[in-house]
Amino acid sequence: MRRSSLFETRLWRMSLILVALAGASSWAGVLGRNWATQYETIVSGGYDSNVNGVRVGEISDGYGSLYQSVTVSRVNTLTSVELVGDIEQTLFFSESDADFLDGGVELSASYPREGGDVIHWDAKTYWKDDSDVDLDEGLRIGVESYGARVGGEWFHSPKAGFRGSIHGRVADRSRDGFSTTRSLTMRTGFSHAWRPEGRWSGEYALKLSESDGGSGTDAVHHIFGLRSHGRLSSKITGDALVGVRNSSFDGLYDFSDTGPIVTADLTWVASPQFNATLGLLNDYDFSANGDVTLRTSARLRLRRDLGRGLKVELRIGGGRSSFESQLDEIERTDDYWDIGGQVEYSFTQRYFLRLAADWVDSESSEPALDVGRTVVSLRSGWRY
Repeated sequence: MRRSSLFETRLWRMSLILVALAGASSWAGVLGRNWATQYETIVSGGYDSNVNGVRVGEISDGYGSLYQSVTVSRVNTLTSVELVGDIEQTLFFSESDADFLDGGVELSASYPREGGDVIHWDAKTYWKDDSDVDLDEGLRIGVESYGARVGGEWFHSPKAGFRGSIHGRVADRSRDGFSTTRSLTMRTGFSHAWRPEGRWSGEYALKLSESDGGSGTDAVHHIFGLRSHGRLSSKITGDALVGVRNSSFDGLYDFSDTGPIVTADLTWVASPQFNATLGLLNDYDFSANGDVTLRTSARLRLRRDLGRGLKVELRIGGGRSSFESQLDEIERTDDYWDIGGQVEYSFTQRYFLRLAADWVDSESSEPALDVGRTVVSLRSGWRY
């Protein structure tokens, strides 16, 4: 249970966000037809077999939640602007006697300028306060994350140019006694348009990150890779990077490593009724308590529109987390599976009912660190 003073502070912060978004939506209506506002309200109830995600002493409980989001966007123009905010209150009924308040806000914009040269800029800033089960620690941990990203492409010919971006991010877990992680990533590279909506680029990235867990650890990552993004084929869109990474750590952990890096987020649209999304990751990260962790994961999501308002979705993911240790004789690796799905029925374009289930199982080389969790929920939503 969160301390009441902390809960009230977060409640005021979330309320101010929604008030600001409501004001922005009213302002959008005044500006005219190039601006649009959409709201979504979801009421849900369900069952959680491991509310706090602990390894021992699991507590199962029923819960109810109320979710509200507001989206304000500029449409029908080349310049796009979108402001999104959401808030969700979750209450557990009896055994755990817990409540969680989550939410966030994100502002993104893009601007293409046509002329002798073509320049495209995009930017995003965000803040999110979220609580969820952390499989590494076997606990439910609150994370306040915020950051900003700006990027752009400059084409000095119809097909060739340069691209770059800067992204700064902070993940603060201090309110639950865990570490804060900060990172700054700078990318640059040569870009080539190999089809009207598809590009590849040779990239170099410098990522600086630090964690204050323990006595603290600093990391420097140099990444060289080949990226393909946009429309990769007539039916596949997304972003994929394959390359080589050199990582150096200094502080509580002191070592260097060179190896492959793979990231991908690809969508295959087989037909208007069926699509599949594939995600891949192989990269270093800091865990909640500041451990250096090499994460390798894959996820697949299948969506099918059965017609007459009925849709089904299946998700399957798995991965491995390898933890660095200061003691050579101790090695820890966690393997996990995450399987879920949902069935959604839309009564109209605005009203829907969704039944979802998720199963997560994490098995560690240290048996005492195993975590399992099953969540079943029924959601009723209204878009307007």
